[in-house]
Formats: sequence, structure tokens, C-alpha cells
Amino acid sequence: KKPRKNTSSTTNTLKNLRAKRGGKKHIVKLLQLGMDQHQSGNFVGAESSYMKILEIQEDHSDALYFLSVIYFDRNEVDKSEFYIRKAIASNSKIADYHMDLGNVLREKNKLEEAISSYKKTVELKPSYAEAYFNLGYVFKELNDTATCKSIDIYISIK
Repeated sequence: KKPRKNTSSTTNTLKNLRAKRGGKKHIVKLLQLGMDQHQSGNFVGAESSYMKILEIQEDHSDALYFLSVIYFDRNEVDKSEFYIRKAIASNSKIADYHMDLGNVLREKNKLEEAISSYKKTVELKPSYAEAYFNLGYVFKELNDTATCKSIDIYISIK
């Protein structure tokens, strides 16, 4: 007779390993590693680190955001849009996420949607000068010079 495996202790051991590996400290380490790799130009390594975070926590907004940045820099704008929208779905209160969605949409020539994203950016962070600049730029692309001028006036008053 073959000995029976103790499946309950194996299951508990696996759960404990997943809990340790998937803990907040592990996510923080992976995020720091990914950011270090990203800043040093190791985009493949950074992408891998961010993906590992998503295996642990699929709605981790920072990992989603940084993946979007990598894909945007690679000119993979569809992937970039996918990840930045997921980051916003996870945490809609971060102005940078909306700003980057606006940039992605502008790149895809979805100018009306880009305007909405930039407006959301300044709603969340009224002092975000680059968002006003981008709004003005999109209105200029749409030949809406009156709105462009009003944005210029608003920026000069601030």
C-alpha cells in the first residue's frame, strides 16, 4: 500500500507560502524593483516586476499605471490605454492617471475624449499647469481658438 499524501498540510503550506509571497511587503519590494528597473532603462525587467504585482493584486493601480507608461513609450498605445483605464478604474482620484489617459487618447486622435481626461485632471488638481497646456493644445488642434485664448488667460491669472 502506498502512503497517503497529507493533502491538508500541503494545502496549508501552499496557502502560507502564497500569503508570504503575496504580502504587502513583497508588493512594495516588487514595485520598488520595477521602478528602479524602469528608471535605469530596463523596461523588460520593469514590465516583469509590474506583471508579478498584478499576479498578486490584479487591481494594483501603480503597477497598472507604470505598465501603461512603458507601453506608451514603446508606442503601443492600445496596450497603454488598456492599462491606464484599469488604473483609473482601480483609483480614479489620481490626476496623473487622467493626464496620461488624455495623452494616450490625444495620440490616438480621440481629441474629444482627451479633453474630458484633461478636464478631469484639472478638476482633481487645479494647479496642474501641463494639463491646461494640453487642453489648449487639443483645442488648437480642433481649431477652437476662442477656448484656447480663454485657457491662456486663465493660466496667466493663476
